[in-house]
Amino acid sequence: MTAKKFLFKNFQPLKYFIFSLTCVVFAVMLTSCEQNPTAPNEPPKPPGYQEDIYWPSLADSPWPMEHHDPQNTGRSQFSGPSKGIIEWKIEIPRYGSSDDTFLSAVNSFDSTIYVVSSNDVEYPYSFLYAINFSGNIKWKFPLPYDDEPTGENSTPAIVKSDGIIHTADRRGNVYAINSEGKLIWKVKLNGIVLGKMVVDKEGYLYCITQFGLVYAISKEGSVIWELELPDAFAGNSSSVSCSPDGNTIYIATNRISAISKSGLLLWETSEVSGAIYHSPLIDSKGNIYFYSDADSLHGFLSMDKNSITRYAYDDMFFVWANPTMDRNGNIYIANEPDIISLDYNGNLRWRLTNVFYGSSISCDKDGRVYFVDGLGTLKCIDSEGQVIWEIPNIGRAYESLTIANNKLYFGAISDSRKYFYCIK
Repeated sequence: MTAKKFLFKNFQPLKYFIFSLTCVVFAVMLTSCEQNPTAPNEPPKPPGYQEDIYWPSLADSPWPMEHHDPQNTGRSQFSGPSKGIIEWKIEIPRYGSSDDTFLSAVNSFDSTIYVVSSNDVEYPYSFLYAINFSGNIKWKFPLPYDDEPTGENSTPAIVKSDGIIHTADRRGNVYAINSEGKLIWKVKLNGIVLGKMVVDKEGYLYCITQFGLVYAISKEGSVIWELELPDAFAGNSSSVSCSPDGNTIYIATNRISAISKSGLLLWETSEVSGAIYHSPLIDSKGNIYFYSDADSLHGFLSMDKNSITRYAYDDMFFVWANPTMDRNGNIYIANEPDIISLDYNGNLRWRLTNVFYGSSISCDKDGRVYFVDGLGTLKCIDSEGQVIWEIPNIGRAYESLTIANNKLYFGAISDSRKYFYCIK
């Protein structure tokens, strides 16, 4: 046997060994990257780290719906205002001395802010306003109101990826409106739409009415299904959230109900003694967060997607407004009369006392938290609870503060006047 043949014959097993070893090393490296997706020079992500959830049906904008997203996190992917200065404000005329309000503003990809203002001077209408970033009103769309002013709200808007805006009036109508303020379609439901609606990844709408009826509505404005929640107490705060995969709808009434996209009731929590006053918050892993005041289910709770309790933080009085969750999984809760922060496992991080009930809470990508307190002071605090800046005498605000264009947008009521603000 020649030396050439000998080397070739003995090289074949070595070649297969090297190939197999290379495959094993590659598989180990791939598994390691999946377990810890951070870059080599970055610190490891904390256990509660929140990944962004792609939602193709929503507008590619900083704040396309109430409390930012279908998971109700109230967290922006962008920074908020750094100076704490009023850039502009516009006055919206009120109807008499009615207890009117603004709803959470939303933002489209063409730099337009949309906000619903109820009980305006042209009663019996609320209006969906389109406002540009300079504070000029582009148009307003009338939303019929009740026969008598009651202080009840219409429904916040949603801006979809096709530019269509969805909202509802106080007579059970859900609307599709284009970016020019023209009606595309409307559908009449049985009862007044409560709280926020959500849109799934395919663009179907889900909402609940005052009679405990849950609806799924197609993109063309047809009712796909209707589900009655037996014994559900559907108050003004009743609202809808969506799982990260878009396949489960969570309804807050006097319990949490999980419903499939096909309208099947999957499970319910036990009844609380009153209504749940904020929308369920869903993290990127599918865990659910809400406040319950029932003796058997009390405190601020975290459950997994199968309704198994992860924790219950019980040192609380009451939660009225939507909480928020930052990028690291820390939660910020308006617990009358305090603001408290819990870590991802439900441990107390800090408590800011004597703040009193005001707006829902929003946070930016840097962990800064924004809200209007019960005394009408707009506050910006860092993730450790330290006040960065504040603006007094803003007025009463109850809904989420919208973060867009490195600014805050929201409405507030001061004495007999209503203002919509831009804060830089």
